Order: sequence, then C-alpha cells, then structure tokens
Amino acid sequence: MDKIPIAVAFGDGVGPEIMQAVLHILNEAKCPLEYHPVLIGEKAYHKGSITGIEATARDKLKNTRAFLKSPSESYISGEYKNISGVFIKNLGLFTNIRPCISYFPFIKTSHPEMNVLIVKGNLEDLHCKIEYLQSCDTAKADRIITYSYSKKIIQFAFEYAKRCGCKKITCMTKDSILTKTDALFKMVFDEVSKYYPDIINDHYPIDKGIAALVSTPEIFDVLVMPGIYGDISSKILSKTCGSTEICPSINIGEHYALFETVHGPAIDIANKGTANPSALLLSAIQMLNYLNLSDYAKSIYRAFLSTIEQGLHTEDIFNENISKKRLNSENFAEEIIKNLSNKPKTLNESVFFKSELSMQQQITKRKMCKRNLVGVDITIFSDKEIDSFLDKISHMSEANLHLKAIFNRGIEIWPEKPLYSNLCDQYSIRFLNNDLRSISQEVVTKLLQDFNRVELEVLNLEYLYIIDGKAGF
Repeated sequence: MDKIPIAVAFGDGVGPEIMQAVLHILNEAKCPLEYHPVLIGEKAYHKGSITGIEATARDKLKNTRAFLKSPSESYISGEYKNISGVFIKNLGLFTNIRPCISYFPFIKTSHPEMNVLIVKGNLEDLHCKIEYLQSCDTAKADRIITYSYSKKIIQFAFEYAKRCGCKKITCMTKDSILTKTDALFKMVFDEVSKYYPDIINDHYPIDKGIAALVSTPEIFDVLVMPGIYGDISSKILSKTCGSTEICPSINIGEHYALFETVHGPAIDIANKGTANPSALLLSAIQMLNYLNLSDYAKSIYRAFLSTIEQGLHTEDIFNENISKKRLNSENFAEEIIKNLSNKPKTLNESVFFKSELSMQQQITKRKMCKRNLVGVDITIFSDKEIDSFLDKISHMSEANLHLKAIFNRGIEIWPEKPLYSNLCDQYSIRFLNNDLRSISQEVVTKLLQDFNRVELEVLNLEYLYIIDGKAGF
C-alpha cells in the first residue's frame, strides 16, 4: 500500500513529547503514513513568522490528506494568536466534533454512563473574530449566525447521528436573550429535525444545559450548538469524564480535516515526561478512520483500551484505588504498543467508532427573502452625558426618517429613561421611517452628512430591515 501523506505539527509545551509518543505508536502499528512536519507556535515566531506559522505551511498542507496537530503556544510576543483558527478558516473546516467518553471503572468519573458527542460550528459565531476597540472605555464584537451555515452544521449532526444509531440530538442556545442570532440557529434546528423523525430532538437554554452536563451528562447523546457554547461545553465535559487529556478534537471540511487535542500546550508540565498523549492518540485514531485506514485505527484503539484496563496510567488519570502503575509519556506509549494484538475485556470499543467522519452532503441554501430598508442605527462616540448632544440630533430628519430612540449598551435611555444608568461612551441612535416603508440609500447618506455638520463622531452604522414582513431589529 502506498503511504498516505499527512502534515504533522509538534507544537509547544507538551506538544513535542506527546507527538513523539503518538508517532511511535503509529509507526509500530505499521500505519502507511508519510509525515510532513509543519513548524508552528513559538518556534515559528522566533524564526521570523509574525503569525506563528511557517511560510511553507500552505504548500505542505496542499500536498497532504490530513493534519495531525499538537497543541501550540497561543500567547506569543504579548499577543494572542489562534493558530488552530487560522488553519480551520483557511482549510474550510466547517465543523468540530468532540467525543467525551467515560472509561469507567478504569478512569475515575462520577458519570460512568457518559458518552456524549459535541458537534459545533467553527466558522461563525464569535469565532469570526470581528472585534473593535473604539475607545479606552469600549470594545465590541460582531457575532454572525447564518441560515445556510447553521443548516450545514445541523444537517451534519443529524446525518452523523443517523449513521451511528444515536437516538437523540440536543440543541443548546440562549434564544430567549439572543432573539435574532440564537433564535435563527434554533429555528434551523427545528426545521432540519422534521426530516429525521426517528431521532428524538430537544432544546436546552445553554445555561440550563451546561448545568445538566455537569450533573447528568448521561442523559445526552449528540449535542449541536454554535461555536463558543461548544468550546465551553466540551471543556466541562472533558473534565467530567476524567481528564482533558483523554478528549480528542476533530475538525472536518469538504476536502480536508485537522485532528488535535481539546487541551492546550500545558507549559507548566512540559519536558517532565508526565503528559498524557491519549487525546492526541485518540485524534490520530480518528484520523486513520477518516483516511479509510479503519483496521489500523481499531487495532490501536483496542490496544489503548487494553492498556487502560490493565491500570497502566499516566499522572493525570492515576488513582491509588484503581491504577496499577504510574507511567510517563514514553512508557505509556510502549505499553500500548505491547497491546497492539490485544482486545479489551471490559470497555466497549464500538462507542468511539460511531460512523465515518467524511461525508458528502447536499446543502440547500435558504430561498431569497424580501428585504425593505426602513431605518438605521447610527452609533456615535461621546464621553459626555446625553444632554450634551441631544439638542443637536433631536430635530434631525430626512424625508420620513425620524429620531425614534437612543440606546446605550442596548438599553433605551431616550425617550424612556432607566431608573439608574451606567453608561459607556457609545450611543446608538435609531432613525425609522414613520410608516415602516422602504427608504433609499440617498436618505441615509444625507442623514450622515447631518451628523458631520453638527460635529458628532460616527463609529458605526447598522441598517434596519423588514424581512418578509417581520422586523429584523
């Protein structure tokens, strides 16, 4: 069999030692893989890369089928650099899968029946990283949720659940507060769920849902949610199942996939030999599954389970009442290699191999809607109270576009006033057409010229639409 080219990144902190352990196991299992190292993180920065990614990374990835990545340092030279995010966006890896599985009774957990799969988006929500610092007092972020992308994520989750025989999918949002973005995601979930009558579907508010994940994770099967909620939920679940170092993270796109850990580089334990390579190994096992090397994947996973069953554990999962021997990273890998021909006696190997990871989907985008521009929210900067500029704008109008309200942090402060106020230095001023009929761009331009004339600094402009007869604001 010809060797399959994959990219590998050793990363920072514990990254190199866990990658060495994993590659040792893959090699001893005779996996037909050809490795193409990609330099990322602090080492790449010190070699002159301002992004923390070597300049030749793009070409290396073009010539490989998948990417196995160790955790890398994100805080480089006083700035946060989301290196995984760069690869995810450039490779179009639209969804992230995070299995959180109990290995009870061999790894201590209060929830022995837990077997939860989180499916979340990678490319929208706050992962868009559209942020602005517009004064010393105020920073803002734009959160983007779209119908078509939400449908792609949710359909992926349902199709995956259907293939693996999962009985229930749970959506988590905060649609009672985020009545446009989260409500759109939930609406798509409700639409898609109708095409899968054999799969139970339900919805939890994200705060109630996370509380349930902590107390009773075994009631869940597959979870689907926007990106940030998925990040938080998976970190909580990874601790609940025994250790963040036994949970993989799988990023899937139309033509490529990236396999990594949920945990970070753990600089504090680097070079001590105590790191657990399991999360990266489990990601590598799923990579083999993705590359249609399922026999190799199952052999290594069986060996991993057999090693866990024998009480041969690394520092993070070692327990005096359960474990037989405390191993370093290298010795743990050696024990897995010894077990390559063994099968687990207690643990169920099938829970990890639920379905093929790659799948082709036919995604139907939303039909075109009727949009009518009926007003604008104009955000201005002012470090003074509203009285300092109210007279300047109170009589502003263009055509039928009139001042309707002023908000600060989303709270209406004019014409209705809150009992108490705690204001920032950005004020959003709403102008609407009295009869909510369409207005022209020319009217908005003239209104902005009025703000310039009275010397008010405009920071942002949001158009207000009626969408298919309903207010979009």
